[in-house]
Amino acid sequence: MEFDRMNSAGYLVNNMARLLAEMLRKRIAPLGVVPGQFPALLALWEKDGLTQKELLAKLDIEQATLANTGLVPV
Repeated sequence: MEFDRMNSAGYLVNNMARLLAEMLRKRIAPLGVVPGQFPALLALWEKDGLTQKELLAKLDIEQATLANTGLVPV
């Protein structure tokens, strides 16, 4: 069986995600933001004043991961 990537759902979804991530990176770069920071910033925009603990729960990430975004003091 020959693989046809244009009829492969997995390939197409992966490619779409890659293109979306690249578009996002280009649009937010002038703001000094990188894609890894975007989910936390979006969560804070939706509900300003979240504590670090609330933000970790909302994003379902570990504290070290959030610290690596550079958005919170270590």
